[in-house]
Amino acid sequence: MLRRILVLAVAALLATTPSYAAGTVTVSETTLGSIKLVKFTWTSSAGGAADGATTLTYDGGIQRIVTVPDGGGTQPTDLYDITLLDGNSVDVLVANGANRSNTTTEQVPGSALGITVASALTLHVTNAGASKGGVVYVYIATGATNAGIPLPSPVTAYAVLTGGTTSTAPLQQVSGLGTAAQVLTSNGAGTLPTWQATSAAGHVILGATHTDSLAGTVVLGDIIHGNATPKWARLAGNTTATKQFLTQTGTGAVSAAPTWEQPASTDLSDTASIALLAATQTLTNKAITPRITTEADATSVSPNADTTDVSVQVNTQATGTLTVNNPSGTPVQGQRWVFRIKSTNVQTYSWGAAFRGGVTLALPTVSTAAKTDYLQFLYNSTDSKWDVVAAMLGY
Repeated sequence: MLRRILVLAVAALLATTPSYAAGTVTVSETTLGSIKLVKFTWTSSAGGAADGATTLTYDGGIQRIVTVPDGGGTQPTDLYDITLLDGNSVDVLVANGANRSNTTTEQVPGSALGITVASALTLHVTNAGASKGGVVYVYIATGATNAGIPLPSPVTAYAVLTGGTTSTAPLQQVSGLGTAAQVLTSNGAGTLPTWQATSAAGHVILGATHTDSLAGTVVLGDIIHGNATPKWARLAGNTTATKQFLTQTGTGAVSAAPTWEQPASTDLSDTASIALLAATQTLTNKAITPRITTEADATSVSPNADTTDVSVQVNTQATGTLTVNNPSGTPVQGQRWVFRIKSTNVQTYSWGAAFRGGVTLALPTVSTAAKTDYLQFLYNSTDSKWDVVAAMLGY
């Protein structure tokens, strides 16, 4: 009878034990050269556990893990545990994920971790407390050259890694970071290199110690070149206030010492295809973009012949007079100026004294209301006049 009561009590206890979900784990991956960084972001179940697996498989040594606990209300219970199982349910953390701090970011170096071979990885978090969270970063060396090779611990920022002196430490850190002007120097076989100061004396390129150089003192702007001896020689920089260019003229078989000169147009080999400022040439298939100036919405217009080919005005002034002042600047014979105006209301033109109409075409007197007018003028330098040659109205 006593055994039966005990069995019923155990059954009742099991029936009242709550069932916990496995929590949630989000997995992301970043490739850093030959290193894969796998990030597990976990939230525990009511039972304090979380489980999640990667969809990808990995080959290589686990170089480092970093555990970062949440803070505040989702801070996990202190000394919570993690394992990272491969496809054979082997913990590649080699039990080094136990007893994690709930306040401090902690790391485990690769020398204390295992490897994974063609396997997905499953994270198990336990003893974390209900609905707690954190992040686990796993660094995996996927390149065949460093897979499974443990890194020194700790690794100093900016330190130099070198091949180790023993099979138990295939990678070692060079001691220190060196100081300004020090160089990394070999100390022979079987000894790690060290940082050492360079010789106190400077290395003179143009000095007597170099039998292939002429002695010389370096000055700002100098260039070293080969002379006819041949030796390395100093070419003084251009000290004039005029911009000059380095030039050479060889014989077709032998070069020559360089000199500073200003290039001439004849130095350009493709003169048939280059537009020259002072030459008479015919340009083909070249588009000339007119210089467009937008005039203010006002009762006057003051074009500048040096900067404008087309003046554009949108005129919303009340019906009245629009004064068109003589163009400023220095126009040349045959220069064109176009005035495009769209006026809301009729404007009566008041032309400057430099504008002139002719027998065939007089100067327009008014604009077209609510339409666009085009007026074109040609400069006559003989008479110092801007002659109207076209008036296209009412567009």
